[in-house]
Amino acid sequence: MSTIPQERVDALLSNIQHRLDVHSSANNIGLEVVQDAYRQDDDWLVVVVAPTKEGIRAYDYVKVLGDVEKDLRQSGIANVLLVPAMAD
Repeated sequence: MSTIPQERVDALLSNIQHRLDVHSSANNIGLEVVQDAYRQDDDWLVVVVAPTKEGIRAYDYVKVLGDVEKDLRQSGIANVLLVPAMAD
């Protein structure tokens, strides 16, 4: 079991947020990486993503998460899973 160094995690989270900004603005949905809501599972990084305003359900933005994951894989970052936040 290996872990990702914290500086690499921070860089990945920043990269993910940038990609979320690009993809979600095209869909008029603001999304953000939930601060400190990620987990390392072996070589995988599991990241929770939430909308920036209330009233948006996960099914409204799950396609954006898939598009960002696809972009990450195409750029050589394969072991990232984006998870929609649970509604309160």
